[in-house]
Parts: sequence; structure tokens; C-alpha cells
Amino acid sequence: MARQPLDPHDLVPAITYPSQSSFARRLDDQQDAKQHVASAVEWRFGLSRGDSLLILDGSSSFYVGLAAMHRASDPNQKRATTGIKTVSEALGDELAFSDRNYHVRLHLAEGEVHPDLFTVYGEPTDEFVKKYAEECLYTVVSVNALFSYLGPYGVDSVTVSMKRAVARSKFQRLIFVTDHTKLAKLPNDVDSVGSAVFHDPKEWHALRANERCFVFTTPYPGTPGYGHVATVPENVPVQELAKRGPQDRYAIQAKHLNDAMSSDRFVVVPFCVPGSAVP
Repeated sequence: MARQPLDPHDLVPAITYPSQSSFARRLDDQQDAKQHVASAVEWRFGLSRGDSLLILDGSSSFYVGLAAMHRASDPNQKRATTGIKTVSEALGDELAFSDRNYHVRLHLAEGEVHPDLFTVYGEPTDEFVKKYAEECLYTVVSVNALFSYLGPYGVDSVTVSMKRAVARSKFQRLIFVTDHTKLAKLPNDVDSVGSAVFHDPKEWHALRANERCFVFTTPYPGTPGYGHVATVPENVPVQELAKRGPQDRYAIQAKHLNDAMSSDRFVVVPFCVPGSAVP
């Protein structure tokens, strides 16, 4: 049987997380967008049983891990075991409590438990992700905000540390995954964007120029393309961004990321079943 794309809406966690936790809220927030991005990543890279992935913290990364695990349960796939290295306790829960027959070997990093984000973190975790970013075929990273000029942001300093570790490693393929709202934020809104992965934008500029670095996101509903922001400079002042609505802020960041990375590596995923969704 020919390989079929995963239905994004089949990517549903096996268990319900405590509603007061940040992780549970993030799983539900923009869930449709995150499911479509995960399905598109799985389809674009042709994930199959036997592949190796490093999955970092965050809800968008979790859905990509879930997509890889769903593909690994496909009885029509080759007889092999998918290897997942992760900091996400939630993917361990998925493996333990799902009714699916996952052909997955999951290795959870050492570190201190972050009970609100269902992840581990710390120096051993940073060493773990750096090592496996260099060994695994794919490294998947969620972001809390993404700016074309400044780069990605994480929820807090402890999760940013592991993102920085993989970005500075000799990774094989680095895939940033996010929904459209993360491109519409203001960099000075600390409570919303969190902590910067890079203190020097030049690090991000070098990374996005790397042919093995990718960004997957979704379109902002109602965004009329990039034409109306074509003349806005990449390093647009925050006070100028603040005058714009979220649709324009998204369009500005998306246009410059597309210019810097090309549509082959900056991928805007339509809200439809993949196959035709991803080039």
C-alpha cells in the first residue's frame, strides 16, 4: 500500500494533562495549527520506522514526536524501530498509555523535572541534546516567539539553554516548529515572548543561512500576503512594530524569513491534509 499522509486531527494525546499546568494549556492553544505543522513535517521529511529524532520541549515539538510515533505504528512500514531521544516527559507518557502499537525506542534525558512544562532540564540535559542533535537525523525545536532579525525565544531561561545547545551543535537537520501567533509578538513584551535563544543576532543569521535549518509555521488567518509590508526593514524598531496589528507583525516576520531562507526552508503550512500542503 502506498504511503499515506497522516490526518492532522488524529494527532491527539493519549492522556489528559492537569488543566492548571502550562503544558496542558499550550497543547490546547492553537492545537489545530500545531497538528497541521506536525503532520506536514512528518510528510515533508518522509519519516519512517527506523528513523532517529531528537525532540525538545514544548507543545509543537510534542505533536511532531506524536506524528513520528503514529508513523512508527503503521503496519505497512518496514520492520524497524524508530529511535526518539527527548526531554519531554509527555512523549514517555504517550508511549506508556497509548493503545497504539508503537514501534519506538524512547530515551528520556537526565535532568531536573519541570512539573509545569512536563520536561527535564539542566546541565545533563544540555549535554544530552547536544550529543544527540549530532547523531539523530532530525532535531525538532518548539519556540515561544520567532523574529526574523532576532531569532527564536523560549519560555524561560532553563528551556532556552537546551535550544541554544542544539543550535550551536553540528546538527544533521534542525527543524523549528511553531504556530502563526509566535510570529506576531512584540520583542519587548517579556511576559509573552520569554527569553532569547541568541544574545547576538549574528548567531541566528548564520543559523538561518544553514541549508540544514528549517522553520515550519502556519499562515495567519486573513493575512493578505507580503506586498503591503515589502518595504519594511528587517530590523524594524519595536515602537514601529507596536503600531502594527498582529497580522502585519506576522507578515513582516514571515516575509523576511522567507527572503532569508527561501520557501523551501521557511514553510507555511496550509490548514489541510498534507500531500499537497507541503512542497
